Amino acid sequence: MERDRSIQGLLQLIRHYLPSMVLDLQPASDKELTATEANHKLIGQLYQAIQQSEPDAGRFYWSAQCWNMLCWQPVILSMVSASQFRLITDVNQMGQRVLGAGVAGLSIPHSAFAITPESYSEHSDTESSTAESPDIKNKDLSLIHTSGSKLRELLESLLALTAEHFPLNQNLARRLFADRMLSTLLLLQRLNNQGVFNEASNQHTEALAQQWLEATELKGASGLMRIDFTFNTASNTANDTDRDTHNQANERLALNRKGCCQHFRKSDGKVCASCPKNKMPERIQLIQQSWREAG
Repeated sequence: MERDRSIQGLLQLIRHYLPSMVLDLQPASDKELTATEANHKLIGQLYQAIQQSEPDAGRFYWSAQCWNMLCWQPVILSMVSASQFRLITDVNQMGQRVLGAGVAGLSIPHSAFAITPESYSEHSDTESSTAESPDIKNKDLSLIHTSGSKLRELLESLLALTAEHFPLNQNLARRLFADRMLSTLLLLQRLNNQGVFNEASNQHTEALAQQWLEATELKGASGLMRIDFTFNTASNTANDTDRDTHNQANERLALNRKGCCQHFRKSDGKVCASCPKNKMPERIQLIQQSWREAG
């Protein structure tokens, strides 16, 4: 069955690239965190554990870190399922495992996954792209918007639950959620293009970003920006002749963050390269430097 093959492919990809995100195909247990009132006390326990692990960081860090922990798995699961396997995932049915000051691993029933509706199956590949998103076909827009609406439901549920346990600026929460979405798109771009960035890939990723933000009603909460990538050509070696460099773009996409994760408040923390606290020229330089160091 096509859905079963897609789910198995998803499990294999997660095991390979995200081993800490252990995914069990089963309903959420009463010991896992869900987007319901059932066991919301786990949110308070997570917040307290983060507070104890970084007692001097302050409440702005504690709340932002707790929120990021709650959101990273559902965002990745939803977007990877849709992008790589054409699965619509009801992330509202998942249960997440709270492990001290972190969240890693989840349970989600088989029934939470749905294959792309028949009306948008292979015969619709000939459909034209939309005027709003010339690089995305209509069937893909339907997939994104259905998946995005479920992510949006989860976002609102988690915001309501966290409000019972700690103060959290809702604008910042939405920006961090959107940043996680677009950083996931950048990871998928790198994965799907084996680290080679070309103009077609950049345009497609930009179009996807726009649609995911619209689907989750987070337009303007995050963004992508183009940064010069030609500096990297000076360090190319003979080994680069073994790969296709002809179609590489002079620009590479980077996350244009709109929210600060507050990591700099930790005792050993510092402002991230892409942090909006950095002025744009400095941000660009720091991002380019991180690319150089990554090779």
